[in-house]
Formats: sequence, structure tokens, C-alpha cells
Amino acid sequence: MGNLISRTADSDGVGNRLVDYSFFVLRAASLAVCLVVLLSFLYFATGQGHVGTAHETTLLGSSNATARTTTVSTSATVQASSLHGRIDSASDTLTSPFRTVVSSSNQWVVEGVETVLALLIYGVGVAMLIRYVRMRDL
Repeated sequence: MGNLISRTADSDGVGNRLVDYSFFVLRAASLAVCLVVLLSFLYFATGQGHVGTAHETTLLGSSNATARTTTVSTSATVQASSLHGRIDSASDTLTSPFRTVVSSSNQWVVEGVETVLALLIYGVGVAMLIRYVRMRDL
């Protein structure tokens, strides 16, 4: 497609600018997708840390354990209904093609593999595709 646009470009180079703009949009979309997937993983890791802290506090028998657990649950509910929920929903959609790749009962393994595969495909894969098309057009 890039060759067709470049060949039919007028003397002002409008076709070349259109191709460059298309690559810019594709790179921006790739970056946005990677950020969403990374943010979702960071939310997951942070949530697991809070749950672990509350669980350990409960095991130690602290009188403050109930208060902490309630605070963690309340903040998780508030986040799930706002930006955090939207990011998780978008990330779930973006990583859904990779769900069948890993079958583990460990949630860290599942989240980690899905995140790495999404970053490889949406980040590195798109960057390589753009480079390939640019080199082919030269």
C-alpha cells in the first residue's frame, strides 16, 4: 500500500507525508496499547501486594488487620469502578488472544505471560512491521 501511495504522489510529496502520518498513527496506537497492558499489570501487581499484606497482617493477629482489609477492599472497589476498571477491561480484550497459550493455576504466571506476549506482538511486532515496510519502500 505504501508503494502505491508513494508512486502516485504529486510533486509536493503528499503521498510520502500520508505514509509517514500513517506510520506515526500506527506507532502511537502501539504505544497506547502497550501502556494499557503495562498499567493493567502494574495494577495487578499492586493489588496482589495489598492482598498479601492484609493476609500477613491477619496471620500475625494484629488488631488492626480488619481495618486494613476493609481499607484495601474499599479502595479496590473505588478503583474498579473508575479508570482502573476501564484499563483492566481494555487489557483483558487486548490480551484475550493469548489466554490459550498458558494454562497455569498461578495467577502471576498467567498475567506475566499474557503481558509479555502482548508487549512483544503489539510493541515489538508493530515496530518491526513499520521498519520492514519503510525499508521495502526505499
